[in-house]
Amino acid sequence: VFVYAQVPFIFMVLLGLFLVACDSIFFAMEPQDPICVAQVWLMTVGYTLVLVPLLVKVAAINRLMNATRRMRRVRISMRTLFCTVASLVLLAVVFMACWTALDPPQRQEGRYLVQENDFEIVTTVGCASDSGVWALVVVCWNGLLIVCATV
Repeated sequence: VFVYAQVPFIFMVLLGLFLVACDSIFFAMEPQDPICVAQVWLMTVGYTLVLVPLLVKVAAINRLMNATRRMRRVRISMRTLFCTVASLVLLAVVFMACWTALDPPQRQEGRYLVQENDFEIVTTVGCASDSGVWALVVVCWNGLLIVCATV
């Protein structure tokens, strides 16, 4: 089962890494509304595609190893592995679709008065939504995936 499942899982991981690499290009660009949306989509879906297939494979291997300790036979279906990955990626995509529909990230400008030698107005440009809860959920999701991947 693992021999046949490796290539598609590796392609999922590579697709996720490609999305994260494309995301770095968007982070280097001047923030505009479509770029802000693309940044969060590529980051969230990319990291999900990188980590979830790895976690599913490791969980299947752990299940197999635990069964061999008890001298039990275990059947691991490739379809189950793919369904698990697809459902978690779909969860991330549905969340991102809700975020984009209800409160999309938009270009935000901040102006600050700085007094060094003379008065100077500094303008910062970034991406944010009206509610910070969306970004907090994404950070928690990515953090949970990273913590699970390190255990």
